[in-house]
This record gives sequence, structure tokens and C-alpha cells, in this order.
Amino acid sequence: MSAIFNFTATIKNPIKDLEELDKLHEKGIIKYNRKFLDDYANQLVYGTMKPELIEKEYALPYLGGFIGQILNYFDLNKRIIKVNDVEKLTELDLGFVYTYFERLRKRWSRLAKVSFQSFENTTLVDSEKMDQIEEVIQLLIMNPNTRRAVCTAWIPSVDLRKSEVPCMNWLVFWPLDGTLNLSVGFRSHDAFAILSNWYGLARLLEYVSLRSGLKMGSLTTISINFHFNKLFSEDIKRIVESR
Repeated sequence: MSAIFNFTATIKNPIKDLEELDKLHEKGIIKYNRKFLDDYANQLVYGTMKPELIEKEYALPYLGGFIGQILNYFDLNKRIIKVNDVEKLTELDLGFVYTYFERLRKRWSRLAKVSFQSFENTTLVDSEKMDQIEEVIQLLIMNPNTRRAVCTAWIPSVDLRKSEVPCMNWLVFWPLDGTLNLSVGFRSHDAFAILSNWYGLARLLEYVSLRSGLKMGSLTTISINFHFNKLFSEDIKRIVESR
């Protein structure tokens, strides 16, 4: 197995020209079709490959700063956006050692429990039910210039002692001039999985951008150990030669 260390890739428009994926699949260049990628993305964002999406309304502030605070006081600082979303996140245990959905949206830690105060109210919430993505969305709404919109899939008290641990470890949503970008760190990244990871993360960025009222920006992945498994060497060679 060969590897490239600190491999970095940036996709400026991660959900543009997606029809090209189907064309590559039809030509036999890649094994993934759009259905496979959509199933993967839906499981990452919603916890199920076939989410029942409905049109939901969310209230976002018009203005920030001092003027926004005054308008908030009189309940006049609201604009309504409509987003296709699930009514409620699934409670199902997906049956594996972990999934990214569970780590990011459902059960950040089933073993290392802490209590935290939700942005939405003053109720103390157990981290076993912490939705990091929702917390990041609320943080971005309150402060569109925040540098703290960070999610983590790595739990030191659990993963430093386990054999099956997440390859994707942290996500940083960083806004710039009204545009939301996403940088993601992988401790280990299989080249054959990178396309599905890019697509799933692009869909996650799209969801967070819509919910927070920001324009969708770029996706960057940083792979500390980007490796090529010999089992998939012919597939990778075929993709490279097609470009």
C-alpha cells in the first residue's frame, strides 16, 4: 500500500456539473452512480438512505449588530426560509461500530458523556444526544463571522483504545464575506472512497449553508495519510487515464 502524506484538495463548486458523474459511470470509468452517492450523502446528513423530506420553514435574522439587537427586542428581525428537511432525525441504531451521522448528529459519545447548554434554550443536554451540525448552524446564525463552527468525529476517551475508529476526524465550517466554506481533516483516507466522501460532504455543506442563510462556497479535504489500496489499483488507474 502506497501513500501520499498531507494530500490537500479544494473543490470550488462542489455540487456543480453533477451530471458528469453519471456520464463517467456509464462509460465504466467509475463504479459509483448518482444513486449510490445520494444514498451515501443522505445517510451522512439524515441518518438514512431514503429520508422522507418535507418543506420546513426556519426563521433567520435580517440584521446583526446593534440594530439587529434592537429589532430582536421587538421581534422584528425575522425572515423565513424554506428548506427541504426531515421532520425528525432517525432514532435507529445503524448497526455498525460507528457512523459519521451518529458521531456528528446523534450520539457524539455514548461512553464519554458530558452535559452542555444548547444554543436554542437553557436546557442542559446530554452529549449522547448532541447534534453538532444543528449547534453549528445556530452558531453561524448568531455570528456569521464565527471561527468556532467546528465539529469532531474523534472521541479521545473512546477512539484511542479502539481498533475501529473514524477516518474523518474534524470539520470546520468557515464563513467569508457571506459565503460558507468547509474544510475537513482525514487522519486516513482511501483513494477509492474519496469521491463518495467529497459528494457526501458537499451535500452536508449545502444543507448547513441553506439552514444558516449563507451562500455555499468551497470544500477542502486534508488527508494526512492518503493511500492507494492495491485491491483498487486498476480502478484508480482507469479514472486517472480517463482525464
